[in-house]
Amino acid sequence: MHSRDERARFDGRPYLAAGCVLALLLGTAVLFRIDGLGNVPGVNGDEAWMGVQAESLLHGESVQWRTPTGNLLNPFHFAPQVVLHAVGEPSIARLRTTALVSSLLAIGLNFWLASRVFDLRVAILSSALLTLLPINIAYARFAWDASQSVLFTLPVVYLPLLALRERRLKYWLLAAICFVAALLVHPTNIFVAPMLLAPVVVAVGPRAAATWRHGEHRLRLVALMGIVCVVTMVSAVLLRSWLQVAAGRMFDLAQWRAFSVLYLDFLSGTTIYRFVSGTSDGSDWAAAVGRLLVLGVLCAAGVGFARQWKNRDSRKPSLWGPVLWGYAVSLLGFFLIAGPEAIQPHYERYAMVLIPGLVVLVSVGLQGWLFPSGARSAAVFRWSALAVAALWLTTFHLNYLSSIRATGGESHLAFRTAGVDPKEAALREIVASGDGRSPIVIVAGQWWNYWPLKYLAYRYPHVEVIGLDQAEQLAAELVADDRSDRIWFVEFHGSPQQLAVQAQLRSSGFEVHETTFNDYGGAPVVGVLQPRAVE
Repeated sequence: MHSRDERARFDGRPYLAAGCVLALLLGTAVLFRIDGLGNVPGVNGDEAWMGVQAESLLHGESVQWRTPTGNLLNPFHFAPQVVLHAVGEPSIARLRTTALVSSLLAIGLNFWLASRVFDLRVAILSSALLTLLPINIAYARFAWDASQSVLFTLPVVYLPLLALRERRLKYWLLAAICFVAALLVHPTNIFVAPMLLAPVVVAVGPRAAATWRHGEHRLRLVALMGIVCVVTMVSAVLLRSWLQVAAGRMFDLAQWRAFSVLYLDFLSGTTIYRFVSGTSDGSDWAAAVGRLLVLGVLCAAGVGFARQWKNRDSRKPSLWGPVLWGYAVSLLGFFLIAGPEAIQPHYERYAMVLIPGLVVLVSVGLQGWLFPSGARSAAVFRWSALAVAALWLTTFHLNYLSSIRATGGESHLAFRTAGVDPKEAALREIVASGDGRSPIVIVAGQWWNYWPLKYLAYRYPHVEVIGLDQAEQLAAELVADDRSDRIWFVEFHGSPQQLAVQAQLRSSGFEVHETTFNDYGGAPVVGVLQPRAVE
């Protein structure tokens, strides 16, 4: 660590060329967060669900205060959505603005906190890592609760360290408040708890030991230890099923191996490419290179951390133990309780909580390699680090932005897209077919179509989006009133749901006309069915 005087003497002149390249890379990473925000990837039902809740509140309709998975509605995501939709109509870019802003705020907040707790070197490195990590770029483009996990867990990592450095309890209390806020963002953020508690152990442990040795307040310490033991035993009883699973994982080498590979894929971007664009199955050479690069960065950081640990000033408050052991317990707890399943593609959002602590560790470890201005080897390491950063951005562009724009996406149908998201294009076509006043009913049975259409339909007061469970009676009423031209069925083209709807309509005596909307690659994604009564 560095004193405030040492931090004040930091001279950036030897790093000017590397700094200019870094600034260019960081600007590119920010641009990648914004580019095509409104259509890459295609909007999915989880994102649109939150937008519907915001519009429901603004229109005086009932709001679902729990997510479909049973979590409490994230107030830090919901409130900005309400404000954004109060000043503008629904759009996919507007829906994702909260995630984008949260990602950028996380970078700024990290720089401020890291410079307070550590120094300018760690602040620059950690902020650069947060900006450049492919998983962070991708999650700045999703209107999901987990897209705010990094922003809300960063203070939980830094503030206890600041409390330890400056010996002020108020910072730890503020960290505890931030921890509660992080849990409201997403329950999986509970895995940051060891980063909150480790500095407390470091601060209180020596005092408790000294108190015990001198016999002062020994009875109080015994009582406190008794309370801790009781709470631990009660928790063990309540969580015994989870503990059994954790015990099984602890000695399962196959799960350790799977988790290690997925952890490297998570950091290199391979996971998000598999999830969204479908460009990798994890077994290709690009995925292997990505793992090696991340492993190399982690090993370099580990060696650097060990060197600095050895040379630390034992007279100053130690931040090394809390950072290292806090993150080690967080990572181990995540593995034992959530397991490899929670970091694999389609579920990697649960692992976003692991990023802030790692960023701190890696930045502290790398600073010794990158910043000695007079060492020729440091210049080599700096340019090597910039090359890795450039490679991360290049692979993100190729495997995410460019790949989706070339093929439309090869993963889940919800992410398949075109210049205009096929779901949005279908809605526009349906609305354009009417006179702009007569009521239109759109029936969508699949989650991934229903919520995006319902959300975007708030632009048009005469359009109603309903589910299949409401469609049968409505269709009969429209046919009886000779208004069947005002009902449309929207499903993924060729899906079992669409085939079932077609069969049911035809068996009911309707002619069915389908209009398809394609992705960038020209493949049909969304099919719009319009029934016509046979005369």
